Amino acid sequence: MPKCSFSYEFPISAEELVRRVDEAIVNAGGEFDGDSTEGAYYVPTPVGPIMGTYIVTGQTIQIDVTQKPVILTCNMIGGKLSDIVRRAHSELAD
Repeated sequence: MPKCSFSYEFPISAEELVRRVDEAIVNAGGEFDGDSTEGAYYVPTPVGPIMGTYIVTGQTIQIDVTQKPVILTCNMIGGKLSDIVRRAHSELAD
């Protein structure tokens, strides 16, 4: 069962969104394994790793956090994920 769950709508192709999120996670020192429909991720933080899965359905990405440091709240993680998703699709509009 996920510790935190988030859902975001996006106006670009799933392939492009996933490519951009993959890039952001790898640039943060993490790992990303998936495609335009589903996958998993690992992001290191100074207080411990964040791990989880995602599923894309239509123009919505569902992101589940399955492991996180106790000190990080779901709201903190959700804010950062929202920034990553928003940045991923807004960079395409520039």
